[in-house]
Amino acid sequence: QRARIRGLTNIRWVHDSLLNLPQLDLGRFDYIGCTGVLHHLADPDAGFKALRGSLKPAGAIGLMVYGTTGRTGVYQMQSLMRMVNGPPLDMQTEIANTRDILASLPKSNWFRRGEELYGDHKNGDAGIYDLLLHSQDRSYSVGELFDWLEGSPQGGGHGMHLEFTDVQRGRAPYLPHFVLGRSPPAMADKLRRLPRRRQYEIAELLGGDLVTHSAYVTPSASCTAPYGDAAYVPFFFHEPLTGEVLGRVFGANRGQRFVMQHEHSGTWVSVSPGKYSPQILRLIDGKRSFAEIFDQFRADWHGKSPAPDNAVLFADFAEPYEVLNALDRLLLKHPQADATAR
Repeated sequence: QRARIRGLTNIRWVHDSLLNLPQLDLGRFDYIGCTGVLHHLADPDAGFKALRGSLKPAGAIGLMVYGTTGRTGVYQMQSLMRMVNGPPLDMQTEIANTRDILASLPKSNWFRRGEELYGDHKNGDAGIYDLLLHSQDRSYSVGELFDWLEGSPQGGGHGMHLEFTDVQRGRAPYLPHFVLGRSPPAMADKLRRLPRRRQYEIAELLGGDLVTHSAYVTPSASCTAPYGDAAYVPFFFHEPLTGEVLGRVFGANRGQRFVMQHEHSGTWVSVSPGKYSPQILRLIDGKRSFAEIFDQFRADWHGKSPAPDNAVLFADFAEPYEVLNALDRLLLKHPQADATAR
């Protein structure tokens, strides 16, 4: 229906099991989206192997699976309902029993305490069944996903590369200095220097609200657009503020570190704007490469000393870029991306 509304006629629809992908002779894909599927399979690893076998060498898989920590209350309720329902009953009886229990939960119940994190049970019988009565439902911690997908093949992993990104929040909920908010303790700087995996594991437990994990899975880290390559084009994504407005935000503190509130993702983070970020942000239009932006920056230069070269500008803009990129608000695209899309 969505394809019909948009007038898309070049789609081939195939209804089959994910596990049959190797036999369907569909070829290999640049991108595979797999949301909410693997965690309902009896053997999620078999499902991932089928996906990987259909991926091009430089392709990516967009993956979403359930998160253990954020769904703590859900799994307690699932255990509770298995006890209440006893031997398998008909679906409607199980749903009715669940409704009765939900209506009577004490305030101390962990599902009720965390109910703002999950809303499927408010979407009718199907939502109740999928959230609280599903017989095949497994979840993952950050560490388990790293072991499974990034771990070495010798240890049972797949040797892939993970780039986590939560809906509307990007990597922010996986970074302790974001999760700790507007008044982080002194140890936040130390946590920020920890290895990437350890930071993500800490943030997952700090925040406690990752009910799902979403990530781009690629054969290697080289599939990630590199900051520091002047040929790449920066662009704002899902960001209602323009470069001009962001330039004023980052320029208001005259180069001094400040705590930025990003209302649209609900996050607070300490950031050093550097000397040149206001001017750089104002020049980002989604069309100009960093090379062109920096050339324009130097053309507008009125300082007494020589204008900074690309290396200096990249270094100065690194922290503002990292903060906005972690929020999935400032991304990079390959200089040939638009031509390829056409």
